[in-house]
Amino acid sequence: MPDVVPPKETPADRGHHSVENVTTASGASQAINREIGQHVGDTKGNKEFLQAASADLQKNGLLPEMAVDFGKKHFKEYDTDKDGYCSEAEIRRGLQKNQDSLTPAERLAGNYLADKVADPNSGLTYWKGLMTEDRLNQYGKDTATKYDEYKNAQAVLAAFGSSKDFSALDADKGGSISADEMRQKLAYNERRLSEDDISQKTKDKFEKENKALKYMLDHQGEMNNGSGYWGSDLNLKSMKQYAADHKNPGVTEGTYGVTADMVRGSAEVEAKAAAEAKAISDAKAVAAAAEAKAKADAAASAKAKADADAAAKAKEAETPKDEGKATKDKPSDDTPWPDLKPGKKFKEKFGIPDLTEEPKVCKPGDPSCHIGPPPENEAPQKPKLETPGQEQTKKEEKSEKSDKEEKQPEKQEKQEQPKPPEKVEKPLTELEKLAVKAGASTLETAGAAYKDAAEKGKGVAVMIVGKDTPGSQELLAKLPELIRQNPNLNFVVIDKDKVNSSADPAMASWKSWVNQSQSSYNHAFTSVQSIKRDANGNAMPDRVTSTHWGAQNIEAGLQDQGRYAADGTRRNLQQPPADTTKPASPIKVPEAPSPDEQVKKTEHQQKPNNDKPSDRPNNRPREVQYARSQADIDAAIKANDELGLPTIIDVTRSHGCGNCDSQNPVMAKLAKEFPGQIIKVDADSQLGRSNSIPGSTLPNIFVRSQGQNRSMQGFQREDVIRRALQGK
Repeated sequence: MPDVVPPKETPADRGHHSVENVTTASGASQAINREIGQHVGDTKGNKEFLQAASADLQKNGLLPEMAVDFGKKHFKEYDTDKDGYCSEAEIRRGLQKNQDSLTPAERLAGNYLADKVADPNSGLTYWKGLMTEDRLNQYGKDTATKYDEYKNAQAVLAAFGSSKDFSALDADKGGSISADEMRQKLAYNERRLSEDDISQKTKDKFEKENKALKYMLDHQGEMNNGSGYWGSDLNLKSMKQYAADHKNPGVTEGTYGVTADMVRGSAEVEAKAAAEAKAISDAKAVAAAAEAKAKADAAASAKAKADADAAAKAKEAETPKDEGKATKDKPSDDTPWPDLKPGKKFKEKFGIPDLTEEPKVCKPGDPSCHIGPPPENEAPQKPKLETPGQEQTKKEEKSEKSDKEEKQPEKQEKQEQPKPPEKVEKPLTELEKLAVKAGASTLETAGAAYKDAAEKGKGVAVMIVGKDTPGSQELLAKLPELIRQNPNLNFVVIDKDKVNSSADPAMASWKSWVNQSQSSYNHAFTSVQSIKRDANGNAMPDRVTSTHWGAQNIEAGLQDQGRYAADGTRRNLQQPPADTTKPASPIKVPEAPSPDEQVKKTEHQQKPNNDKPSDRPNNRPREVQYARSQADIDAAIKANDELGLPTIIDVTRSHGCGNCDSQNPVMAKLAKEFPGQIIKVDADSQLGRSNSIPGSTLPNIFVRSQGQNRSMQGFQREDVIRRALQGK
């Protein structure tokens, strides 16, 4: 036996162990209620347990989430004056009133929420200690974002925070890592993960690295923070600074006070615990009584056996050994039984029970075993005979039942009417299922979404996603909130893998548009459009008001452009139907265009002749124009479209970007030759982030001409920009 015994687990250890593997607020609540329920009455131990558990739950962000869930559930109940606000006093009165029906986890979350409402710096207070439902929801989102950023920053440091791991990622050994180097490492890891002989340790390492790499690509600009070695590249210092700026928000919360009213079960839990304790006590008493009876029975049996053995020995001693003579077959009455020893025959002769054999257990219904005297006048059971009349009646009943069973299918066949053939719908892909669950339309229902937008004066946001397309999962994760934030937009999600694999001729126009939209950059893509009607009154795209790549910072830009697109739709609905001689948008509702429409070229689809600067208006600014809002960009594009001129949007940075410094003189020179056609956007602004390609090399140069889009990345020569401005 070992000399050292393991230490006894403390209530604090209980608290840590019960929540260390919990990942959801509901799981944390169940763990707390289970622990308190198992230790009902242990006030001191439960208080220490709950104190330790609440500290852990603050560090991983689950206690704030529990508090937000509690507030959403009880807000209307605790808002006693029904003014739309909930104060600290109202929350504490509600906790006191319902203390017998609340679980320990609910009391913990409710008191935490009340403390946060009382704290003016918590971000939860609307005005002078008052909380609204909107502020509660926003507090939950902000808190979740802080914890998510902290966890991702720690994951990046764990994967590439050491000099060794960072150097392995820095392929060119230039002291920084670029987006291309990160993508190369990501592709290498994916290739290794597909191998069959990879070890579990290596697999776990690559999966953690891939998660960190994807986050680094999506947040490269934020992690660089202007301190990159070259352009938007990352170095080890900037990565560590990013982690330092995104600390665990729960560490600054301090120790949350646990009160005595939190460490007991609800009235129902207390009653259940008392009943269980009584049942255990009763069971122990019954077991003790049964054990005592078994011991008494065993003692009685042992005494009876001893007495029987003593009587047998005494009887044997009293019998003379040579009295009488025995015959060959049977001994005489006076002759002793020489072979008779204390045993079975002796006991049978003198009627002594055999206590060495197990008593026979009688089972109900066993005719060979009777308890007590045999039953009197017991007659043998005879089989019940049926008269010929009874047999005939049974046969008739069986025959009628068989006839009914045979006629039943005929009746059912008569009742069933032929149904018209059902329309076979194409199965949804996994990405389409996520979109439908969020409330968006798919390619099959896009026509209805365009029609609804035309009837209600809304715009349409078309999202292109794919199974292996970066940013798709993040965009679909944001989709429910984007739909809620943008009532002016109908959302249509297109799975590009499904479109490209379809052999349906009706998909040809969609396939062409999808491939054209992602020809320059393979990333999740969102196109916001206004709607008009054609000569037949059918809804169709009018113009693309904005485009967005990925899911990062899409919310603000989408809200502005959603309103702009809806305004354009409403203006179009007040005008006569569109002229069919004008070209349609590259996006169409899912019906294949006729061959004549595909071949036909209209006048304003022809490239404008911009070779002669003298043909352009002289009153336009002959310098690069800076856009301060999306409206500035849209106004410039609209003005140039009316003149048949292309527009260049140059997303650039004024410092810390070598490519941008080289590109700026080229743009300044061409702005004098092509007035009003070059618009600059600061890449570090909100407008720049929503109009740039995530993870790409600056500058991002977008060419917009008559609704057509194309993009270029990095420094471009003067002749390339000139041809773009000429529409070539």
